[in-house]
Amino acid sequence: MEPLLSTHNAMYHTNEHLRPAAPALKYSIVVGVVLASAYFLASPTAGVQELSAAMVQPATMQAQRALGVSPMQQGVVTNQGMLSASEERTGPVPKAAVPALSAAFHDVLRQNGVQGNWMLLGAVTFVASIFGYIMGRTRSAAAIPVQECQHVAVDTTSLSQSCRSTVQQNVALAATTGTKVGEGVLKVDEGGLEYAELTHPSGASAKVFTYGADVTSYVDASGTEWIAVRPDAKMDGSKPISGGLSHCFPQFGPGAIQQHGFARNVDWTVHSISESSVTYELTPSDYTRAMWDKPFKCLFTVTLKEDCLDTELVVENTGSAEAFDFQAALHSYFDISSIKNTSVGGSFSGKTFLNKMLDPPAEQVEERSEITIAEEYDRVYAGVNDPVLKDSGKGKQLKIVNSAGWKDTVLWNPYGNEGMGYDNFVCVESVAFTPVQLGAGEKWVGTMSLVPEPIPTAANLKVDEGGLEYAELTHPSGASAKVFTYGADVTSYVDASGTEWIAVRPDAKMDGSKPISGGLSHCFPQFGPGAIQQHGFARNVDWTVHSISESSVTYELTPSDYTRAMWDKPFKCLFTVTLKEDCLDTELVVENTGSAEAFDFQAALHSYFDISSIKNTSVGGSFSGKTFLNKMLDPPAEQVEERSEITIAEEYDRVYAGVN
Repeated sequence: MEPLLSTHNAMYHTNEHLRPAAPALKYSIVVGVVLASAYFLASPTAGVQELSAAMVQPATMQAQRALGVSPMQQGVVTNQGMLSASEERTGPVPKAAVPALSAAFHDVLRQNGVQGNWMLLGAVTFVASIFGYIMGRTRSAAAIPVQECQHVAVDTTSLSQSCRSTVQQNVALAATTGTKVGEGVLKVDEGGLEYAELTHPSGASAKVFTYGADVTSYVDASGTEWIAVRPDAKMDGSKPISGGLSHCFPQFGPGAIQQHGFARNVDWTVHSISESSVTYELTPSDYTRAMWDKPFKCLFTVTLKEDCLDTELVVENTGSAEAFDFQAALHSYFDISSIKNTSVGGSFSGKTFLNKMLDPPAEQVEERSEITIAEEYDRVYAGVNDPVLKDSGKGKQLKIVNSAGWKDTVLWNPYGNEGMGYDNFVCVESVAFTPVQLGAGEKWVGTMSLVPEPIPTAANLKVDEGGLEYAELTHPSGASAKVFTYGADVTSYVDASGTEWIAVRPDAKMDGSKPISGGLSHCFPQFGPGAIQQHGFARNVDWTVHSISESSVTYELTPSDYTRAMWDKPFKCLFTVTLKEDCLDTELVVENTGSAEAFDFQAALHSYFDISSIKNTSVGGSFSGKTFLNKMLDPPAEQVEERSEITIAEEYDRVYAGVN
């Protein structure tokens, strides 16, 4: 009979593309193909029965799974049963395609009545093909350009028309452009690695490889790339990808097993996939058990949204008895315009960090809340999980929101190393540095979101006549507010009806030469006279913009040389002003960012309110019966208030304790 499967001389031309380290692959594939051809050519008495789609396709898929080859896209066969790969296909050809097809057709024919000694020869064919695959299985140069293959032939002339149609529709040919999985498609990179390309209607996109479950690209809706891959990265599976959101599991750094564990240099399987989300799964294999013989399952989900990229890593102890410990990290490489344009903000000030650049590594205390890099960095900041990457060259910042699991942050940059491309990335890593103990049946979850937004800079602020910057807040209701960076002072609040409620004294200095005499003026860390200057320092220093929008602004204050000279404490203040339709909300958060000692402080909003006239004004509240300190007396003395509605007809300076 005519050959059911034949491969022509052009197929052997592909051998020159195979990795030199595995020459046995060339010869074993040739042996396998010759045996296969002999098998089918020399079998005149074996009747080939009708082949149904239900038999051809499962057999093909079974061979592919056995060899670890991803399911291949179905081929298109011409009327003559001939496919020209150079004309019909683009993309790499898996090296295991020939043995996979040979084994698949052998299995199909066996199920359909081919008997006798030729079955033994068929088995030899299968074994030879498997041997060739194993000997040559590498990840790099094994991908074969399709243009080097002239054709793969399937002769269907001896089959009925209906069966011939079935074969033409279901035979998997040796060419791949993508693997259909659920609602999504895995594509193949130039190096032969598969990846999921996520897209969102907003224009945002992401790229997530199966190898290491590595997110190597996140482009936000405005077109800005946020994730970096180093120029020296290997994208062929020969080593972990140097870039992206690289997984360190079950170990971070050096230790009992290989550096950073094994999760970043093995293939994860697709658990689920859609247009904008993918979940990869990792379970034990012989390779992982040789290093770390624990019953685990990891699920890593990447979800692309309009304004952010969400990630979730779930680690499960699938055993029924023993607990195990592990470390985990997202060794995240972020794309930057230049290291000189970049800073990383967060709750760093006062925190202890492990400086791994010292020999031996040693703990130090960070004094800054905004970190710039001008030397090689490798620092583990315990207890910092709110980093914000600011890139003035991009005019944007990236909030790295670690909402669960990731408790620590690592900053790494090989400053000065041109080969690694140090000037175009910085690693801000989300880490569970302290080993996590996971009992049998328990799960650990680490969630991290990347949220890009404009940097709150002078571009978002206005400048007053005296040269001071301020945020002008507005609301659709018509309400507005004015909040200066100097002293974080709210100097105006106009309600929806147009009424101004905040006053600034006519003698106020609006040039930064002294605190603004008016507005909602901050007194911190002292109120009134005391160990340091009157009312502390918060009202006469510049606060930095933490975040800003049309109707809200948050300013931040952290220690500086000026403040430490007066009050050397590890603190952070966040002051948020939010304009609403019917009110103005404020919130002051004071944080002790140290790791050891407590401190005491006082705070106040020294609020100046605009009035039509003092004679038209009264102040009501729970004053009656309360003790107050009358500071107009000499010396100041306590008195008891008898009124609940207070009018002012003399100079007043009274502190009412317990009235709010």
